[in-house]
Amino acid sequence: MRTCLKRTKKEKKSQMFDMEAESDEQKEITQRPKWDNKIQYLLTCIGFAVGLGNVWRVPYLCQSYGGGKQNSFLIPYVIALVFEGLPLLHMELAIGQWLRMGSVGVWSVQSPHIRESPLPWRDCPTSGSLQGIETIGSPIALTLPGTSDDLIYLFTPNWEPLKNPKVWLDAATQIFFSLSLAFGGLIAFSSYNPQKNNCERDALIVGCVNSFTSIYASVPIFVILGFKSASGTGLAFILFTEAVIEMSASQVWVLFFVMLFCLGLSSMFGNLEGVLTPLLDLHIFIVTCLMMSDILLTGLICLISFAVALIFTLGSGNYWLEIFNSYVGSVPLLNIAFFEIIAVAFIFGINRFNDNIEWMTGRRPNIYWQAMWRFISPFMLLVVFVAYVVIEAEKQPTYNVHFPLADVLHYPEWVFVICVLLSILPVVSISLVAFYKFMYAQQSHTHMKILTCNIARYSDKSSVDFNLGPGNLLVSYPTRR
Repeated sequence: MRTCLKRTKKEKKSQMFDMEAESDEQKEITQRPKWDNKIQYLLTCIGFAVGLGNVWRVPYLCQSYGGGKQNSFLIPYVIALVFEGLPLLHMELAIGQWLRMGSVGVWSVQSPHIRESPLPWRDCPTSGSLQGIETIGSPIALTLPGTSDDLIYLFTPNWEPLKNPKVWLDAATQIFFSLSLAFGGLIAFSSYNPQKNNCERDALIVGCVNSFTSIYASVPIFVILGFKSASGTGLAFILFTEAVIEMSASQVWVLFFVMLFCLGLSSMFGNLEGVLTPLLDLHIFIVTCLMMSDILLTGLICLISFAVALIFTLGSGNYWLEIFNSYVGSVPLLNIAFFEIIAVAFIFGINRFNDNIEWMTGRRPNIYWQAMWRFISPFMLLVVFVAYVVIEAEKQPTYNVHFPLADVLHYPEWVFVICVLLSILPVVSISLVAFYKFMYAQQSHTHMKILTCNIARYSDKSSVDFNLGPGNLLVSYPTRR
């Protein structure tokens, strides 16, 4: 006679609750809001990708790695776009569209080791949506003296600086920063798409439009300002304004600042979406206790961000901006993107991912996407990161005073500590959470084995179904006579 170790009433209720929760989750995914049309979605992604960095950072980097009469930045920029930017952009859009979840919920479906909380995504705020930027300004200065020389300088390659890994790091981080990769906003935006959508075409459109905008913004800046473009953030707010005033229709200067406002605003919607959705997904303790609504939580996050950003308005604000730009918007993005592609290609499985894309788009990813996801993209990310760490470890970080590439000084020790923390804190959490989830899973599996051994002591034969999980463990064994 065989007896069965039945689940308690509490466990049955827990299982029923889990089944209801899964049913509610599937219902929520089915009833998830969708974009009104494809143009609205594309404009939102383009507005999120195209930001202030396209106006001032690309021309600034072109000048910084120029020297003489040649420019060396556009070469690694295009290479990073082809081998890193477009593959990761396609991957993020496909993940969000397939799973119809945000930047936290998607990882739990692929592997429990790459998500911090086991709770599913319950809320999906749509208050952070924007149709995209529809205003774009461009000074007309192709007839100014020296125009041809400046354009030749912009598009003539210089191969010598390509030996410096810092050039490749800046090019790669500019692609991530410009396309808004590894921020989580693109995954959230694509989750509002119907699953039967050509995400490959969307990735190509967004990536090409973004890069074209960067080059398009560099042309008038080099034409008007020439070699004066090595002025960092002041390029967009000081020198460009002076150039517009010198034009015949100087009254249109206001359009330039309207353009900057639209660029920053459209990017901030995506950034806030990437912050809000994980907070709502993880059900943070203070949010749950205070029963904050989505609007109240959004306002609180905006208020905190505003208070933190006040540091950039101080007399030393420009230096703090350079620190955040160099150590927050560079190395952490590379690491997050690396872990992201490793999670999809090697943990979840690239073949399963290809099957999902084929189901959504009707065709399997071609050899270009396969090679990028499997080998080239993770390899390039790893090489650039290691080379950058080796080079930066040999010297103390410096900052520019008054004029870039001149009057270079070393950061104080306390600022150096801040730079290190800004670089490693966003990345260490990924490894720690993955290790914690792995150890938790191993511990749960060990408990099930111990339970099986204890039962086997009193039986001649035992059977355990490990597929049900520790909460729904069924153990059958014969009664000892």
